[in-house]
Amino acid sequence: TALPICDSADGYAFNLTALRGREYDVASTKYRFSVCSPLKASKCAAGSGACRESISLGKATSVLNFHDGALTMLLSGGDSCGDVKTQTTLVQFECDPHSTASDLTLDNPDDTCLAQRVLRFRTSYACHARPSPCVVYDFAKGDQYDLSPLADMTGNWQVDDNRLVGGKPRFRYFINVCRALNPVHGCSARASACQTGLPTSNRTHSPAGNGAFNIGVPMGPILMEKGKLVLNYTWTVPETQRLCHNKHRRKTMILFSCDKTAKKGSPSFVEETSDCTYVFEWATEYACPLKQLTSTSDNCSVVASDGYEYNFNPLANARTDYSSFSQDNKYNYSINVCRKLVGKCGGSGDDVGACQTSKTDSSAAKSLGVVSKTIVAGEKSFTLAYADGDKYSDGSA
Repeated sequence: TALPICDSADGYAFNLTALRGREYDVASTKYRFSVCSPLKASKCAAGSGACRESISLGKATSVLNFHDGALTMLLSGGDSCGDVKTQTTLVQFECDPHSTASDLTLDNPDDTCLAQRVLRFRTSYACHARPSPCVVYDFAKGDQYDLSPLADMTGNWQVDDNRLVGGKPRFRYFINVCRALNPVHGCSARASACQTGLPTSNRTHSPAGNGAFNIGVPMGPILMEKGKLVLNYTWTVPETQRLCHNKHRRKTMILFSCDKTAKKGSPSFVEETSDCTYVFEWATEYACPLKQLTSTSDNCSVVASDGYEYNFNPLANARTDYSSFSQDNKYNYSINVCRKLVGKCGGSGDDVGACQTSKTDSSAAKSLGVVSKTIVAGEKSFTLAYADGDKYSDGSA
């Protein structure tokens, strides 16, 4: 299997095992490449991981290297050519969140004899699992919640299943909040929750052979439902492991409830539903509304609990709006800070602070909220909320 390599900057582990066993043709060339395993449908020497027709360009390897922000794999020991004793291929894995895992580009494809070729492989598996938003704002009540203190930067939260075999739990769950798990054997570096089998479970059919199944990555913002904060994870890469009951993607639902005496608290297992959703409850003081320290003058600044005043007015941009795009690359987003947008938002009013536009239909623009200058200070974050945006087709704002 591919060896996970840790990025020393933040401890994140890359793992390309989901790409193992696939063979890739480099577009418009005669080159073929396999990740972490030898090519099968090839005329090259046995054990080759990269080929051009019948010429080996390097032996397959599962060793990843990470240095100065570059994730690479070196395939050495290929056939000789001209004055080159052994050809090699350097694979550079580049992050592309929207890649279909088959976007390969070869430098100098017309050169038939090189000591080392560079193959660029764009894939989402070379991306860091970025932390998801951990702050939620209840517009109805004006309350703000911040679960970021529950994110574990070095370890993971652990909880045992309450379904017992011989008086012992069958499974153990590893959970992190709003970010990926820190390394756990058998669990994906992208997962935020993972189920592992304990010795009593005797489950050896998981990808790692130790009963480990990934049970989710963050699937959107934290929700407020019936007085509880709800964090949902879904495992979105089903090809990397067997579906639950051969038809369901594994999911995680964490229900946070306010308990001012619990400090951080800890998660407890509730149930596994028929559609393979693993439900946990978590009583914690961080699920209680924050004491709101807002700017009384409504001037885009706030005095936080440390006594310092934080001024966000310099972020107001009178020349251009800040922009971003959705993960599925279907929508563009424009936003400004404490001032109305510089650009237009379709037919919405002139007081719009944030806007969503479709990449395929420029006329399909929606206001995401009227500009405001009221900043809310949390324990580790600040929130600027724009409310009263356009409604969607289902009536929601």
